[in-house]
Parts: sequence; structure tokens; C-alpha cells
Amino acid sequence: METVNQLQQQYVDFLSSLYSEGLLENQFQNIQMLGEDEAQFVSELLALYFEDSERCLHNLTTAFDQKDVDYEKVHDIAVELYDCNLSLGTQRMNNVCVTFRSCYKSKNLEGLVFLFTLAQ
Repeated sequence: METVNQLQQQYVDFLSSLYSEGLLENQFQNIQMLGEDEAQFVSELLALYFEDSERCLHNLTTAFDQKDVDYEKVHDIAVELYDCNLSLGTQRMNNVCVTFRSCYKSKNLEGLVFLFTLAQ
């Protein structure tokens, strides 16, 4: 039984560190509170989040690999990535996406690529 308690404490400590580091925000707590009754919904939400985020990151890679970067396309992908992260409450990723906007407006490719590496 002590092992279960230790694992639960590790989980609590891990989540606390994610909040402290700004990786998660209150939206994630709302998802956690859905509990066992909505386990299937939470599972589907997480699967969609990872699928959509991975697709967006792949699309950004493709956009950055072009000889002439289409900044409008990069902006559209960043907005989509931001929307994905709103549903889950991933604060740091949301902040990266917001900063993407200023780099997009100034056509700062180096800044965009740097932010992209943070997003990965």
C-alpha cells in the first residue's frame, strides 16, 4: 500500500512542478476534475490534442523548409496550434504561439524558428 501512496505523491509533485514551470494552467485542472465518469472523453481529448499538435508542428517544419517562407501560412498554422493548446491548458505553448505573432508580423524567420524549437 505504501507504494501506491508513493506513486500518488510523485504524481502530485510532478503536476505541481508542471504548474510551477508554467507548462499547465487551470484549464488542465478542469479536465482532471471530469474524473472517471468522463474518462473516455478525456482520453479522446488528449488523443486529438497530440494528433493535432503533431500535425501543426510537422506543417511548421515543412513551411520553414521552403526557400521562400510563406509567413501567412506560418501564421495560420500557429493560430491552429494555439487553438489546440487552449483546449488542454498548456500555458507555455500558448505563450510561444502568442510570441509567434510578433515574429510573424516582423517576418523574423530566426525568431520563428527559435520559437518552433521551444514548441517541439
